[in-house]
Amino acid sequence: YKNFEEVESVGEWLYALDGDEEIECDWVEVSFDDDWNVYFDVQPNTGEARTAYLVINAWDITGETASSSTITINQGAYVVDFASIPFEFNGGKADIEETSGLTHTGLGSDYTAESASNTKLKFDGTGDELNLKLEEHPETALSLSFDIKGNSFSGGTFTVQISADGETYTDLSSYTELGNTQTEIFDLDEDIRYIKWIYTEKVNGNVGLGNIVVIAPEDIVVSFNKRAEGYSTLYYGDKNLVIPDGVKAYTYKVGDDGKSVETEYNNIIPAGSAVVIELYDKDVFTDDYYNVTFTTTAGSEDAHTDNMLYGFDVDGNTTVGPDASKEYLFYSLSLNNNKDEGSIGFYWNKPDGIAFTIPAHRAYLAVEKTVANGVSAFAFDGAGTGINGIFANGLPADGVYTLSGVRVNSDRLQKGIYIVNGKKVVIK
Repeated sequence: YKNFEEVESVGEWLYALDGDEEIECDWVEVSFDDDWNVYFDVQPNTGEARTAYLVINAWDITGETASSSTITINQGAYVVDFASIPFEFNGGKADIEETSGLTHTGLGSDYTAESASNTKLKFDGTGDELNLKLEEHPETALSLSFDIKGNSFSGGTFTVQISADGETYTDLSSYTELGNTQTEIFDLDEDIRYIKWIYTEKVNGNVGLGNIVVIAPEDIVVSFNKRAEGYSTLYYGDKNLVIPDGVKAYTYKVGDDGKSVETEYNNIIPAGSAVVIELYDKDVFTDDYYNVTFTTTAGSEDAHTDNMLYGFDVDGNTTVGPDASKEYLFYSLSLNNNKDEGSIGFYWNKPDGIAFTIPAHRAYLAVEKTVANGVSAFAFDGAGTGINGIFANGLPADGVYTLSGVRVNSDRLQKGIYIVNGKKVVIK
């Protein structure tokens, strides 16, 4: 058509088949410059392979027409490797391209790690979305968790959606209020393989997302020994455990004042956190053992940082203190030497509190020598409220006083509370 005396107009036609069927094609954009050169842009594919056929027509001022030959535009299928389970992602926008199973539309520049270490992905416009495609998995439910926050977020809606086939999505959760970072945990049906986070409607503010975890939960059966009076210990280095009904789980520390303190977890025992676990109802025992099922989960509570309980995932590890530069005394959960009823607590496992070995997934207590001060056991109160005071065996010969300040002989102590080297000690 460049041979025309003067081109008056140019148009384009797109066909699904080679010249047979005209279609509307929103993934090919055609444009012309002032010299009637033709340009076409092809949008990235997000689905199956597709083909379009482009024909250019031109008219000169006399009405003569000319048509180009058919231009074939082929586009391959959009291929994204499916993410394997377990799946974890806590990166930024640039990391998505290097992560199997993740794609996105939109997304703004990442929040800085300093301001949002677990929510770096920024959704800052309507339609911004993140998609996760999971590999086929055996018929088992999944556990999903992620961290989410709002930055001046108000008036809009942010939605999490799930799908079995990647075509039909249902809402898993919808947020119209978001503030400080919060951890969300969901159980997914066994057929779910697609998860989408989408800024459904922006009015004000942005949304941060991160720390995405998907696992296939497993059950862990824990046996309580009747002779241990409904108490046990538990440790898993790489698994978050859901605390079942009827069980209490708490960490434990001994303060500089010699007092013991227990701190309870509400719903989940975080991975790597050793705990004391306790049955609320001691009447459940019908024989020597009672089994309770803990389930792994993708979510987690914040681990208690002052915990003095430790454990291993492998049998036979020798107990060591957390700080190699300090000396410790070591205790295991047991009754006293006489197996007296109500004497459950942490006792020296070996003479003088030296190190010992412990089975896998059980916990021990390590207390700095300067804090333990020679105390050989820490007793529980026996009232179902956890660890209470200090049960002392082998007190020093000197330096023992009553609460009224009277010095006494440590070999002839009766039940009661005494002051040992400036600290309160309970004799039971």
